Amino acid sequence: MTKEEFIKSRFDIEELINIGFLNKSMNLDEIETRICTYFGLESIFMYDFIMSDLKKPIKADINTFSKN
Repeated sequence: MTKEEFIKSRFDIEELINIGFLNKSMNLDEIETRICTYFGLESIFMYDFIMSDLKKPIKADINTFSKN
C-alpha cells in the first residue's frame, strides 16, 4: 500500500480540511507531517498501532480494583 492509499483509506481528508486540521493547499507530504506531528508518529504507517494495546484482552482478578 502506498502512502497516498494509506492516508486516503484511514483519514477523511475533506472533513479534516473543513474542521481546520488540514489546509486545502497542503500536498501529501505536508498532510503526512501534520498527522504524524499531531499523533507523535515517526511514520504515517504507525497510525494503525495507536491504542493497539487496548485491543488485547484485559486480565483482572479480585485485587485489581479497589473499593476506594
